[in-house]
Amino acid sequence: MLRSDDGVSCREVEEIFADVDTWSYADGTAEEDPGAWNCAIASGQVHTPSVFTEVPMCVLDDSHLTALPKGTVPLDGFAVDMSEHAVFGSQGAEYGFTVPGSDLVCSIVPGEGEERGHAGCHGTFEEGIEAPAPDGTGPANTIEISEDGAGFAAHSDPAYWPLGPDGDFADDVTELPAGAVLSAYGVVCQSLKGGTVSCTAGEETAMTVSATSHEFRP
Repeated sequence: MLRSDDGVSCREVEEIFADVDTWSYADGTAEEDPGAWNCAIASGQVHTPSVFTEVPMCVLDDSHLTALPKGTVPLDGFAVDMSEHAVFGSQGAEYGFTVPGSDLVCSIVPGEGEERGHAGCHGTFEEGIEAPAPDGTGPANTIEISEDGAGFAAHSDPAYWPLGPDGDFADDVTELPAGAVLSAYGVVCQSLKGGTVSCTAGEETAMTVSATSHEFRP
C-alpha cells in the first residue's frame, strides 16, 4: 500500500512496483515478475488539486491499484477501475455506484478545497429511524460519511445521486460487485454481501450499513 503526505508521482509508483518480484492477489493467486504497470494520475478534474485528488491509479491487464493518501484506511477486497464509476459534473468527478442486493445508490464526492472527500448513499434503511432534515427531522433515507463522522440523514432531494454534465441525475450508475472496493478523494467504500455497504473516511470514521442494520464509528 502506498501512502504519502504530499502525493506520489507515477514514476515513483512504477519504480516501487518494478522492485517487487512476486505479487499476491486478493483471489489467492500469485504471479512472479508480472510486468509493467501503467500508472496515471486520477485527478477527478476538481478545481483545487490536493493530496486527496491527485493520486496514481495503476493498471496491469485486469488488475487495478490505487495509491491511498496518508491517513486513508483501506478495506480488504479487490480494487476496481475508478474511471468506470466516474460521472463528471460542474464540481469535478463523482464516483457513483449501486450495491447489489439492495436499492442503495451511492457516491464519493470531493471535499472543499484541500479537504478529504465524503460519501453518501440513498436507499431503504431500518424503519423508525428519524434523522436530521433541512426543516427538522424525518425518516432516514440517506447515510453520510466524512472525516467528521458518519450517520443517517433525511434529504428531500437525493444529494448523493451522481449528476451528469447537464446537472440532471445520471440515468445509469455502475454496480460495485460484492467484495469490490472503490476509493477516491481519501474515502474508501466496499460492497458486501446482503446489500451492505462499508466505507471509511480517515483513520477514525467508518460505517457499515444495510436495510436492516447499521454500525457507525465514532
